[in-house]
Amino acid sequence: QMQKAVSGLSHGVSWQYEMDGGWEAFTPEGNEKTHQAYLDFLRGTGSQSATIHSGGVDRVVDFEQMQQKHIATQKVRHIRVSAGVPPQWVTPAAELLQQGNELEPFYREVMDQKIWDSILHILQNIGHAWDPSKLCFSMSRAAIKSVHRIENMRL
Repeated sequence: QMQKAVSGLSHGVSWQYEMDGGWEAFTPEGNEKTHQAYLDFLRGTGSQSATIHSGGVDRVVDFEQMQQKHIATQKVRHIRVSAGVPPQWVTPAAELLQQGNELEPFYREVMDQKIWDSILHILQNIGHAWDPSKLCFSMSRAAIKSVHRIENMRL
C-alpha cells in the first residue's frame, strides 16, 4: 500500500477551536500533538480520531468531522486548521499539506481586475526601466491573457 505524500513543511500551521462564535488557538502543546495526528491521518497511517492530552485535559479529535470532544464534560466544538498562508489562497489546508513536487495542480487563476491592471501597467509603462523617458514599442502593445498564482507551501 502506497502512503499519501504529505508535506513535512508545517511551519505556520495553527489548529483552532470554535468558542462563542469566534476561533481560539490550541495551546502550543495541543497544536503540535493535534497536527502530528492529522498528518498521520492524511498519510493514511493514523486513524480518523485521536485522543490528545494537553493542558491536563483529554480531548478526542475527529478529523473527518473536524470536531473535538472534551472527555470529562462531553462538550463538542468545531475545529479547523489554518495553514498560515495568505488569505487570498483558496486551496484547502489539507490539500496544501499533501502537496508533492508537482506544481500544476496548484496554479490558481487570478481574476482580480486591480492585479491585472497593475501587471499591465508594469508591462506597458515600466518595461525597459533603464531609460524611463522612452516607452518600448513592443511592450506598449502587451496584453494579458491570464494571471495565475501558485499556491504551494514548498516554494
